[in-house]
Amino acid sequence: PSSNNRRKRKQKNLDPLTDLYAQEDTMDFQLANNNVSGNTVDMSTKQKKSQEKKVRQGGNRSGTQRVTSAHQDAHKIRIVYEDDDILVVHKPRFIACHPSTSHTKDTLVQQVIGHLGGDRELLSNLDCTPEVDRPGIVHRIDWQTSGLLIMAKNTAAHLNLKEQFQKHTIKRTYYCLTHNHFRDAQGVIDVSIGRHHSNPSKRVPLTDALTKKKQTFKDAFTKYKVLQLFTDGSGRNKYSLVRCNLKTGRTHQIRVHLTHVGRPLVGDKLYGSKKQPFQQGAQVLHAKSLGFVHPTTGKEMSFDSELPSYFAEILKGLKEVKVDDRDIL
Repeated sequence: PSSNNRRKRKQKNLDPLTDLYAQEDTMDFQLANNNVSGNTVDMSTKQKKSQEKKVRQGGNRSGTQRVTSAHQDAHKIRIVYEDDDILVVHKPRFIACHPSTSHTKDTLVQQVIGHLGGDRELLSNLDCTPEVDRPGIVHRIDWQTSGLLIMAKNTAAHLNLKEQFQKHTIKRTYYCLTHNHFRDAQGVIDVSIGRHHSNPSKRVPLTDALTKKKQTFKDAFTKYKVLQLFTDGSGRNKYSLVRCNLKTGRTHQIRVHLTHVGRPLVGDKLYGSKKQPFQQGAQVLHAKSLGFVHPTTGKEMSFDSELPSYFAEILKGLKEVKVDDRDIL
């Protein structure tokens, strides 16, 4: 993403962040060299039409009109970009991507359909089944995770985007806060991931002990870079701010991989400690940026988002540790 060009200052082996403490209601998203701010989706017809007019202004597949919102409902999505073929959406945490037995309302799909005037036919139904109704969904992030997703409006766009995911050409960057400091400033975790033998909602890394089990494991690659190191006020608890780039997109990949190397995500009750040191309610993980080729125009598309306010507030309360002063554990 183009915003990374402004972040090339170096402090020893770590990259400092800029504009880290921006609040969610002033989040800016970047499309190529044009700024596009996402607007909160309002389910009322009047405001939906007003927003749709703003987003579409300037012609099909342009999406470069600035749309601003002074306030954000924590449980409402943002339409970051929209044209005749795709949408790029910012999903707050604690919002499921599509309806299921455990999430029946206010999902990402339902809010997008509301934005489109209630017409679900304006989204691709390529991957919909009688059991799972997920129009437009090309990929997903965990319901507790915030960040950017692409959605498809028609079958042609959906097939093209799926192919890009299958070829691993989609660029996805996540920011997370982990327990403990890292030994290396950057690295690659190349460990296959499979379903847990008794807990269908959990994934496990492939280890020597599992090689003889009759389980299906898939290749998984996570590239990480440590951006900043922290301790809490006592100095006893250590944390790392980490940027992860995914080559593959397995379920819970970042959470499984970082736990596997002894750096579980802060707040991840499923894979790490059940303690919530900052009372944030879930893992501190944000899908920060997306890069892909537009399925119709062939144009390179790039989107970037600021960290959500809960994430930034946690970092504000921590004390940064310089590289030479870190105690690696």
